[in-house]
Amino acid sequence: MTVAAGSTAGPILNLDEIVVEHAIRGASLHVWLRGVLVSFVALTVLWAPPEYYVTPLRLLSVGYLAWALAVATWFRRDPDHLVQLTWLILTVDLLVLGVANQLAGVSDYLSWTAYILVNGFILVPVLAAAQLRLPLGVAVGAGSTALYLLSSISARQANGVPGTDGEPWSSVLLRTMIVGGVSAGAVLLSRLQRGRVADIARLAAQRAHLLGELTSLEDRQRRELAEALHDGALQYLLGARLELEEARDSGSREAFDRVDEALTHSAQLLRTTVGELHPAVLAQAGLAQALHDLAVNTRGRGRVEVSVSIDPPDDQHRDPTDFVLYSAARELLGNVVKHAGAQTISLSLVRTDRDATVTVTDDGTGIPAGEMERQLAAGHIGLASHRLRVEAAGGSLTLAPGSPHGTVATVVLPIARRAFAERDGE
Repeated sequence: MTVAAGSTAGPILNLDEIVVEHAIRGASLHVWLRGVLVSFVALTVLWAPPEYYVTPLRLLSVGYLAWALAVATWFRRDPDHLVQLTWLILTVDLLVLGVANQLAGVSDYLSWTAYILVNGFILVPVLAAAQLRLPLGVAVGAGSTALYLLSSISARQANGVPGTDGEPWSSVLLRTMIVGGVSAGAVLLSRLQRGRVADIARLAAQRAHLLGELTSLEDRQRRELAEALHDGALQYLLGARLELEEARDSGSREAFDRVDEALTHSAQLLRTTVGELHPAVLAQAGLAQALHDLAVNTRGRGRVEVSVSIDPPDDQHRDPTDFVLYSAARELLGNVVKHAGAQTISLSLVRTDRDATVTVTDDGTGIPAGEMERQLAAGHIGLASHRLRVEAAGGSLTLAPGSPHGTVATVVLPIARRAFAERDGE
């Protein structure tokens, strides 16, 4: 097992381990189905005994019952080891059915035992399919089909009508074709299920990785918040305290003005920080006003010119996905300020009756193709996590080169029709 660095989500199972886990679950199905198979053999010998070799068949059915009970007990004690020897257990199933059919097949037409017992081969490929191992499924399916054919051939005389050559060859071949189809279907089902298990393993690994990285992201956000408060509002408050002590001693009007200025800057920085943590304006005034405020904060933080365009200009629409758009826009603007070295940024919001589009265009250095995938692989999930969130809401987040340089980031989300209808009704 492997564990992601810094992950609190627990171990990440690889594909082989997940296959083994599903094979163990399949082994519990084996125990139940083998009980059906054992009951089928025993009841056939009891209710439709052959004319010859009744005692050996009864002893064989009793021994098969003991073997099935031993396998069930083995499974309860050591399921991992049992899964590794599934091939041996299935081989025993085939051998028991093969021997039973050969013994019953030597009887004359007065016996239906062989005709009934041969149908037990249909169940064996299903037992193999639950193990998600294609070579095992192919081998067991081929063996079941071959033994079914041989048993049917040996029982032709017993299954025939008196005075004839026995069961027609067409009947034997058609019945064998059905068993071959069941065997092939079991193999294909096993392949399909293994593909689904592979998808589950991939999604589980991604989920565990993202959960682990979210812990690191929260730590980074707390650290950035602490740095912003320490370098911003806290410094102004400490300065105001010093100025207040000086003003208390001197009574200087200029000192009181400096205190007032420091407190004003502190309040503004605190409002900016609180607004970014939870933009109340988004709920009160809508996404358009929230983007305007975000642009103002970006100008003050990055010393970059930010223009805002809203279409329609009087947009007052509310949508459940507005926070996703706002969060993505905030992350995009933050990345431009930190990494792009841009001088100007254009932020636009366009709404239609179908979707809402937020576009962030800058004249910076640009972002290489596939950068989000590389950041996610390296454990940096800021922008990549926003793209996953946007896609989960049914939208898309794309990056394209700007002209003549820079980057154009576009976020598109569908609009909830109910919310749009409510807006029109107002």
